[in-house]
Amino acid sequence: NYAALSYVWGRVEQFMLCRSNYDELQGENSLGGRRLPDTIRDAMDLCSALRIPYIWIDSLCIIQDNLHDKYVHINNMDRIYQRAVLTIVSAA
Repeated sequence: NYAALSYVWGRVEQFMLCRSNYDELQGENSLGGRRLPDTIRDAMDLCSALRIPYIWIDSLCIIQDNLHDKYVHINNMDRIYQRAVLTIVSAA
């Protein structure tokens, strides 16, 4: 079970999954000390409160500097959102 986050990145500095930090981010609580946008932090807190163990966030689940990974995920976005138990939409 997982939730998905739909949001606009905006102009805030965005921490992203990249090839250089992929291994480092595979561990449990690897985002704990990271500075993340409020939208992402709030969505993570909501999932925790609802006892949803996982959340799909594009900037953290797609390797941003890997064109193949981006292509695969973007072409499966419909399935990613469809299979989520909850989609959190941040409209502003």
